[in-house]
Amino acid sequence: MRSGILRLLATSVVLAATLAPSGTTMASTDRAPTPPPLAPAPTVIRVGDGLEVFVRGADGAVWHIRKEPSSPTGWTTWRSIGGSIVGTPAVTYNAYGQLEVFAVDGTGALVHAWEQPSAPSGWGAWESLGGSLNSVPSVMTGESAGLEVYARGVDGSLRRIRQERVYPTVWSAWQNLGGSLTSAPAASLNWYGQTEVFARGGGNALWHIRQQETSTGWSPWINHGGTLASYPTVVRNQSVEVYAQGQDGALWHTTQGAAVTDWDTWNSLGGRVTSPIGVGVNPDRRSEAFARGDDSALWHVWQQPPTWSIWLSLHGAWVTAPAVGRNPDGTLEIFVQDANRAVGHTRQQPPGGWTTWHSLGAPLPFAAETPTRFDARTGTLG
Repeated sequence: MRSGILRLLATSVVLAATLAPSGTTMASTDRAPTPPPLAPAPTVIRVGDGLEVFVRGADGAVWHIRKEPSSPTGWTTWRSIGGSIVGTPAVTYNAYGQLEVFAVDGTGALVHAWEQPSAPSGWGAWESLGGSLNSVPSVMTGESAGLEVYARGVDGSLRRIRQERVYPTVWSAWQNLGGSLTSAPAASLNWYGQTEVFARGGGNALWHIRQQETSTGWSPWINHGGTLASYPTVVRNQSVEVYAQGQDGALWHTTQGAAVTDWDTWNSLGGRVTSPIGVGVNPDRRSEAFARGDDSALWHVWQQPPTWSIWLSLHGAWVTAPAVGRNPDGTLEIFVQDANRAVGHTRQQPPGGWTTWHSLGAPLPFAAETPTRFDARTGTLG
């Protein structure tokens, strides 16, 4: 235990040494060197009075770490759930109140595992739901409290599987919802309780499909334009909001209007973005967006109604897109990984500051990975 803490502290010292002075703003000149390629991003979810972080380890397994106030570091040690996955895992709560992890394995099948307190690791064995998939999954809770999973198929179409029955759990067959996706999808409920799924498609535009009044009916695919370079990030705030990196390197976003068919025109928030976007919602309902910049640092921009702030740097040197968690007190907390796959995190300090970066270390010593087909910018397997 003590040696693990010492390794964690040593990593924190290295991490702190990478930081630049605070208060840097994003200018349009002095382009930084090309940042390193993106790696699969972490995933974060609210658990009790804290947060839990999940990553793909250097061994291909899913690892997790949880806030633990009684620990000397404030966190548990890294623990493995096992498995052999490609890309970023998706995590949610199932109808039993257990955490459930979904991912795609090397064969393109959807695999999942869920908490089982009686098991030695606290988690059950991985099970396969099949499928011929080509992206990381997007998981949500549907109108009947059952889970629904969406992913890009190997033919570029949107594929869906859902729990037809929760007690006991019975899964449907895979459904083909058509489309020609070039990124992983992002699914969300709108304020009318309908599922909406978004993805980059033909022409690098944002395309989306919406569930109709019945659970089996879907709208035609709708083209919302834009020229996206990343998979979209969808947030349900006061309305449904969509964010993505543009082909010009800027952050772009669009917002759903009062009717489900009404959408704003695309709005550029500028910046020099080199990753997909992480978005959090502040307690006063203002959205805040985070992304890696072309200097590999983490940058953020936030709503200052009726407009947005300038970009500010939170510094560091990162190789993943950010994952955004929200603590019980409403403060946002950001998680990213460095070149050694150590997880760094920083937390809001109202009224407008952020803590210094702290390292949670890496689940395993990092060795150069064998190149894979996974594209972390689009969330696809190539």
